Amino acid sequence: MSPLNLSFLKICGITRKEDAAFACNLGVSAIGFVAFSKSNRFLSSVDVHKIISQVIKKYPKTKRVGVFVNEDFSTIIAYLKSGINVVQLHGDETVDYVCKLRKVILMEHFDAEIWQAIRLRTTKDVILSKKYSVDKYLVDSFVKGKAGGTGIRCDWDLAEFAVNALSKPVILAGGLTSKNICKAVRKVHPFGIDISPGVESSPGVKDHNLLRELISICKTNWSG
Repeated sequence: MSPLNLSFLKICGITRKEDAAFACNLGVSAIGFVAFSKSNRFLSSVDVHKIISQVIKKYPKTKRVGVFVNEDFSTIIAYLKSGINVVQLHGDETVDYVCKLRKVILMEHFDAEIWQAIRLRTTKDVILSKKYSVDKYLVDSFVKGKAGGTGIRCDWDLAEFAVNALSKPVILAGGLTSKNICKAVRKVHPFGIDISPGVESSPGVKDHNLLRELISICKTNWSG
């Protein structure tokens, strides 16, 4: 069987220093922190700073992602000051919001990427996202009333459509585990993958055995 054409692995929903250290030691591409206060994986900018300064600063190539849902710019800036260098938008942010956010980030002299999450329902969701001026896209499952982190598998046919339709790299999220990761990547052909519940023993608590198994599978099979 052909190797996985994959070069990026993000572990999201980190809430504990020991989980961040374990993931970084295994060589993940990015660590994600949820800045949405209604999430059971929420982490304040102060706690994010502690994890970044004590753990992730030792891994300068590891992306540090803050996940936001319809957040005000001042809060995003607070997280940028804590050490994140990617702003992942996971709400109903408009094209105008993204343009203004980009200007605010530049004015504050941060070197940060902006990613736009698309909760897939139809191809229309993908087409509309073309208007956003972002660095990467993330495709996830649509669950009414939930912003993400549900563990529900997204529609891989729509995800594949997004990969082919969008001009920027696409990261696949939504219900990924060690059991389906190879099948998902070979179907969708994403730039990378994003996993949170699929390597947890409970929300925000990573299972190190599951994490090790998943990364071993990826590294054994991928060509990126």
